[in-house]
Amino acid sequence: MPASGHDHGCGHDHPHAHHPGHPCDHDHHHNHEHDHDHGHGHEHGHVHSAEERNAYFLDQLSMIGVAGTYAGVVLAMFYGKWAPNAEVSVINIIVPWIQYMLLAGAILLLGLALLRGIGVWRASKDPHFDPHAGHDHGPNENHAHGWSPWKYIPLVLPLVLYIGLGVPDSRMIRAYERDLAEQGMPRGSLRGLGGSLDAITQAQIASNQFAAGTLGNGLSPALLQAVLLSGGIATEIALEEMDVEPDARPTLGELEVIAENPLLHESYTRFSRIEVEGNFYPASADGTFFHVVRLRVACCLGDARPAMVMCTSRKPITGIAPGDWVAVQGKISFVAADRKWYPVMRVYKVYKKKPPAYPYLK
Repeated sequence: MPASGHDHGCGHDHPHAHHPGHPCDHDHHHNHEHDHDHGHGHEHGHVHSAEERNAYFLDQLSMIGVAGTYAGVVLAMFYGKWAPNAEVSVINIIVPWIQYMLLAGAILLLGLALLRGIGVWRASKDPHFDPHAGHDHGPNENHAHGWSPWKYIPLVLPLVLYIGLGVPDSRMIRAYERDLAEQGMPRGSLRGLGGSLDAITQAQIASNQFAAGTLGNGLSPALLQAVLLSGGIATEIALEEMDVEPDARPTLGELEVIAENPLLHESYTRFSRIEVEGNFYPASADGTFFHVVRLRVACCLGDARPAMVMCTSRKPITGIAPGDWVAVQGKISFVAADRKWYPVMRVYKVYKKKPPAYPYLK
């Protein structure tokens, strides 16, 4: 008989106990899973302290600063390239099509740095921002989002060299250009004129002495060679005094192509005066024998090779430093050395000019 008058159905949850053998007597320690939210917080094994949060923002700002500085350096190089009366920019050692790829990359990098900067600034204003949000940690994975200065060393070092130490500067570039030019100068004998390059220099010195009246009596073989080269002292002096427009202004690259094919030599040797431009490099102590050189570049200055014309002048060249950009007028001919033909110019006039924006040949 029930102890009370109310229904003892099995759906009750009151705390009184049932008698043994009661039909509703069952085990309340049943096993089933709950899919509802427990509403309590869980600890994931890492603590987001204020120090870690600040270190995260410092790391982000450092990366933004490095990226923005790289973009700024490239843009400054282009400013040096395009600004009026600016010095020749270091960017010019790279061929133009790669220059514009670098410019596009710098603009994109600067834009990404600005966008990231805005994102970091907004995150810093959120007191609940979690650097770990958006990714999971494994059971034993516990890493920090702090600032690691060592990883910036390879990124900052080129900036220190360029901005802080000015490396590479124009003097280093000019020295490297001169080394390349000297590597391209011919060695050995010249079949076209008979003798060697040193003999041409000796002939030019003899020619200068003859014009000054200091050579002495008789005609030496070196002087005969000089007369053949110049077409006669009187003719040479007359041509030097003439102020006329040259018959042609070929590039050194064009002369290099013409020199390689002897059948084409006459197309330029028929001219009484041509003009070429390039860097001036002296080849004799008295300044009467020199080279005019332009470097041919496929990608950058690292793969450059020289195109040149060897020049001989009756009068010493003064007031022009090695590496200066010059225009040279004279009579062109071609000689062979080291199984290769080279252009040689009998100089009438040399003067300095402002170098072009891109001084290398393509």
